[in-house]
Amino acid sequence: MSDPTVQLALMKLLATKHFPLTAPRKKVKMDRLVEAIKRIGTETEITVAFENMCELKGRGLVNTTPKIIMKDEIDTAEFEVWLTPLGRTELERKLTS
Repeated sequence: MSDPTVQLALMKLLATKHFPLTAPRKKVKMDRLVEAIKRIGTETEITVAFENMCELKGRGLVNTTPKIIMKDEIDTAEFEVWLTPLGRTELERKLTS
């Protein structure tokens, strides 16, 4: 289920220096991303954040390595995640409007 608030919070988080566009990137787990989203002021659950991250990936705003993360792996999967240049443009547009 799409939640624009969670998507915006995730995009803001991924725009920080901790998630660079170029390698090397740190590997994270979904629970750590959710904890960081909560720290910037948006309450969410792991499954909701995962679904919104997948929607952002589908729209080309976010990328991960590995490319495919299965829903049953979200508790254990470690992955790299970053905001694409298209995602940065979209974030700027959302923040200025």
